[in-house]
Amino acid sequence: MPDICKYEGNQVLLVEGKSDCHSILALCKFFNLPQTFGIYQCGNDIGVLKRLNALIIQPATPISVGIVMDADAPDVAGRWIQIREKLKIINTHFQNHLIHMEQSLQDQMISQILAYG
Repeated sequence: MPDICKYEGNQVLLVEGKSDCHSILALCKFFNLPQTFGIYQCGNDIGVLKRLNALIIQPATPISVGIVMDADAPDVAGRWIQIREKLKIINTHFQNHLIHMEQSLQDQMISQILAYG
């Protein structure tokens, strides 16, 4: 059975951990969002950068890549600069956004979803 948090398709959202993956899946389900992308759980912020590297150097780059990283990283602004610079170097067509999700915000969203579910 394939791991739902290890998507290999061409529209992917990179996240740090399994809880991030499952939170986003729960939000998608709660808001009835169509399944237009998959999620790839990378383990941590460095894993996100490594996976991004792997995606942008492959011959058939993905159509779109999104990134969700926790705001608890020591240097969130520095990580954002690293990501943007990686994408500039390859002159990519990706429209990129960095979304910060604090743990407390994530917990609140999960609580609200469970309350409605």
